[in-house]
Amino acid sequence: MSILKRPKTSRARGTHTHGWGHKKKHRGSGKRGDAKKPTLWKTGRVLGKFGFKTHNAEVNTITIRILEHMDLKEEKGAFVFDGKAHKVHKILGTGNAKRAYSISNVTLTAKAQSKIEAAGGTVAAVKEEKAAVEEETA
Repeated sequence: MSILKRPKTSRARGTHTHGWGHKKKHRGSGKRGDAKKPTLWKTGRVLGKFGFKTHNAEVNTITIRILEHMDLKEEKGAFVFDGKAHKVHKILGTGNAKRAYSISNVTLTAKAQSKIEAAGGTVAAVKEEKAAVEEETA
């Protein structure tokens, strides 16, 4: 007995897919694959903008409630908080200020600023929030 088999192509003559399921499967590069492609495709760059840039930078925030529990140095009767040193961008107004704070290099909401000033604290070198600026101009 011979172990030799006929090639699959000759056994599958007239079967339309030659045992590969859908007609589009297993057709190799073929005529369509050899077609000339635009030079832009070769470089991998297609017309238009590439990727995206996010304009929403990550903003590290804390609240007055968190500020109350932080271990801060006291100078001249006020606890000193520097936004750059603590890597904080913004202070929100949740909570009550029970101590006097000297705050610098950080953005404050209008509510947070009023609570800190009511407790006898000072706010220096503050970046203004858009909402606070709009209220003043209106």
